[in-house]
Amino acid sequence: MKISSRALIELLGAASIVASLVFVGVQLAQDRTVALGAVFDNRTTAGMEMQRTRFESDAYIKQVADRWDQGALPGWWNEDIQSYKDQYQVSTEGIYRLSILGIIGAMYLDNNYYQYQLGLIGEEDWLEIRKAQAATLKGSAVYRAMYSNLTGLRPDTKNLVKELLAEQDIEG
Repeated sequence: MKISSRALIELLGAASIVASLVFVGVQLAQDRTVALGAVFDNRTTAGMEMQRTRFESDAYIKQVADRWDQGALPGWWNEDIQSYKDQYQVSTEGIYRLSILGIIGAMYLDNNYYQYQLGLIGEEDWLEIRKAQAATLKGSAVYRAMYSNLTGLRPDTKNLVKELLAEQDIEG
């Protein structure tokens, strides 16, 4: 069976069109992934900025601390927090500032975990981020209490936090 040059050229032309369409499809999928990551990162950055603004506002900090001192404590407040506050003689304002830093840290974790899940952060980098977050949780009763009761995190990140806290329970 002999294939004419015209048929061969048409076959090659059709194959190149299919290859081009596959390339465009792959490129669109990659662009979508990057766009999803960028949107999530922008939203996280805005939230972190809002928390930073709260952190820097002495009047706002005092207002919240006064409410807490009057008994309107946040849901994550527990005996570990009270013990930490008493043992280290940290003011309620200081605890609130720590809680803001904890929220920022949780947002950072949520963002980086999502970027990792999208494939935008490599495995090695992710493991370093995870290790740093585990160390932060291990070193702070405030962060442990907060991370356990945070709202607004994606379900995958909530499960990750549970894993990190469980690992600390195992380590003692």
